[in-house]
Amino acid sequence: MASDDTARVRYFPGQFLRTPDFTDEQQYHLAMRRRHNIGHHTMGIVTGLAIALQDGRPVVEPGMAVDGYGRELLLVQRTPLDAPRAFTARNTDRLDVWLAYNLVAGDPAPEGYASCAPGEETSYRLVEHPLLRYTVPDPDETDRRRPATVSEGDRDFGPERTPPDDPIHDWPVFLGSVTRHSQDGKDIYTIDPDDRPYAGLVGEEIRAPSGRTSVQVGAEQEGDPYRFAVRVRGVSHSEVPRLAVLQDGGVAIVGETSLLGNVEVQGVIEITAGPAVARPWTISHVADDKGRHELRMEMDGPLGAADSEVVIGTWTTPDGSEEPQFSRCLTIGSETVTVHGDLVVKGKLLDKYGDQLELGDSALDDTAEAGANAAHQGGMGVTTGIVGSLYKPPPDPSEPTR
Repeated sequence: MASDDTARVRYFPGQFLRTPDFTDEQQYHLAMRRRHNIGHHTMGIVTGLAIALQDGRPVVEPGMAVDGYGRELLLVQRTPLDAPRAFTARNTDRLDVWLAYNLVAGDPAPEGYASCAPGEETSYRLVEHPLLRYTVPDPDETDRRRPATVSEGDRDFGPERTPPDDPIHDWPVFLGSVTRHSQDGKDIYTIDPDDRPYAGLVGEEIRAPSGRTSVQVGAEQEGDPYRFAVRVRGVSHSEVPRLAVLQDGGVAIVGETSLLGNVEVQGVIEITAGPAVARPWTISHVADDKGRHELRMEMDGPLGAADSEVVIGTWTTPDGSEEPQFSRCLTIGSETVTVHGDLVVKGKLLDKYGDQLELGDSALDDTAEAGANAAHQGGMGVTTGIVGSLYKPPPDPSEPTR
């Protein structure tokens, strides 16, 4: 059978079966399974194979991995590392640990049943028994999925090629690093699991059995803007992903979103304009057909100030207390704005008729007592019930002091 062929053995009645027929049958199934392992998946650790300490000595736990040729590496029992001999033999205190594919002849044919051909291997079984390997860390070797022992032409080995079975084709799987140091005359070992490669899935889309939900991972087609996308069918906006990570690094979310936790923003929050409709307990950007824009903070109403308020304040810990307390600076109710403390106005203070109020003006006192409206040109809007003292701001440093 050709090395890169996918021909299967065909059986028919009365066929005389030869050794190559059975060999080709095994090779076909081995090759197709290994093609699946590196075509539908990526190489790496499937489960287990953690390096751990047992009674202070490093061991490798049972587990399974797949190498870059798709060959399964199965370690069926806990295996101790060759320490400290492996460190001493390489004159180092740090070793990288690998697991490599290997075949061992087993169950030899009894006398009289073996092959008569000289040098012919006549064992009944080949045992796939992986080997632990130790290397001195190489700072130039940064890609654990493509170790230096893999031939240059095989480093991008694809499923269209026939995976080799001979262990001479080497592709070890990295398990971690172990460091040895001495303490009170004893060897102490430290495990470093960084950069362990794990097996994964290869494909652009993961689809639920119902077909109503899919997850896109990456983009095969040129021009596809999505690097990651979640689509839910049968709901509004189903023609676009409900959640997407874009090729340019942006993130898009479609639909109502609930964040259960704190949100930290480094940058600017941009609120796009929308119609002037009621949105209680929201901050929104409203624009009308005349080009006027408002940034609104809306409360649910109509309610009294005691029932519905927007409060700005600070947390402070009073003297003699260990518990912080919240102190109000500004309270906005449905009909009242209250300043808790001193109010500094930079600009003119006008009454509801547009007349300027001066400090010490009796009209200002009457206005405060009566709870009349006051407007601040700096954008304070309509204000009622000013609590505290009104101060004239200090002069600008650039202006002479009179």
